[in-house]
This record gives sequence, structure tokens and C-alpha cells, in this order.
Amino acid sequence: MGAKDDVEARVANREMLIALKSNSMRIADQRDIISLCNGSIDMTKVLNHLKRVDKEKILNHINILVTTLEKPESKDSIKGVFGISDQVYKRMIDKAKKETLSIRKGIFTE
Repeated sequence: MGAKDDVEARVANREMLIALKSNSMRIADQRDIISLCNGSIDMTKVLNHLKRVDKEKILNHINILVTTLEKPESKDSIKGVFGISDQVYKRMIDKAKKETLSIRKGIFTE
């Protein structure tokens, strides 16, 4: 019996990962969300995934992330994990803030 030349695997998309990590919101999840926000995001998909969890819990977790994004002492932790320049860091943080605030706004308007 030989090995298969190809394998199929289901992988969570960016939006599902953001929703899953928003549910647990450990420090590693916060850094991952910041990184995931750096790409193109379908906010409708994120919000649809988040409808499945407690609204207050997610709002609390989003507020934790917003606080992390605004704390200057978070910079070294985030830069160190991703090995990025100050310019890339600023761009990532700005995009993550924008997307995080969009998620929070979307949850409030549901």
C-alpha cells in the first residue's frame, strides 16, 4: 500500500479564526488577531460566527483587545513575536484597531 500523493484538509478561514480567537482572547490570541486583521476581512462573516457566542463575553473580550492595542507596553511583545519594524507595527496596529472597532460596532447594532 503506497502513500497518497495528495491530501485534503479543511482549514478555518481568516474570519473564523478571528471569531474563535475572540472567544478565548488569551494574549497569544490577541497577537494572532492583530496579525489576522492585517489582511482582507469579510466583517459580515466574522459577525455571523460571533452570533453563536455570548454577546457580553465577546464585547468584553473586544474591549480587552482594544486596551491592548492602545497600551504602549504592548509594542515590544507584538514586535518581538512577529519580528517586524516600527513602520509595519504601526500599520498592523492601525488596521487591527479599525477592524476591532468594526466588530464591536457590528455586535452593538445586532
